[in-house]
Amino acid sequence: MRYAGNDVLLEEGIEILTAPVCTSPDEIAVTCEGETMDGEPIRVESTADAQDDVLVTVGDRTLYDGSLLAVLDRGSSG
Repeated sequence: MRYAGNDVLLEEGIEILTAPVCTSPDEIAVTCEGETMDGEPIRVESTADAQDDVLVTVGDRTLYDGSLLAVLDRGSSG
């Protein structure tokens, strides 16, 4: 999931100060947090109810909310 989040951030031209670091306290839902060069929080998450989806936000802006595999497929195709 971290790779998908990073792909979205790069696609959107977000300058990253701290790449998102992921935690999974329950080993199902995953949350990754980082910071932009402008000091805005980066959040990448998937929930236990929607493990195949990823939500990527910077501050209060949603950059992506959808299929995790679709992002990974885009990244792997060049």
